Amino acid sequence: MRAPFPGECDAEAANIPAGHALIVLVRQVEPGSRIRAAVNCSVDLLPLSDDDEAAAHALFEVAVQREAVAPDRQALCALTKKYSVHGSQSDA
Repeated sequence: MRAPFPGECDAEAANIPAGHALIVLVRQVEPGSRIRAAVNCSVDLLPLSDDDEAAAHALFEVAVQREAVAPDRQALCALTKKYSVHGSQSDA
């Protein structure tokens, strides 16, 4: 999860609404092979989480439309917890 590099996102993706930030999510699918997805995130939701890895995983699932967009911080925290290794271990 990072800010886009200069020239990485096309003009449409870079033209985000006021009050939002563009975040690039990168997932390694196998050594040497990565998938990237760009998402607009409300600045009201930043910083995303204490667990950046889980937040990145949750947002990637949103970006590829396997999860619904979290409408507020509480929903994003719940979605992040779903992808948290720590949460799943403590719930076991």
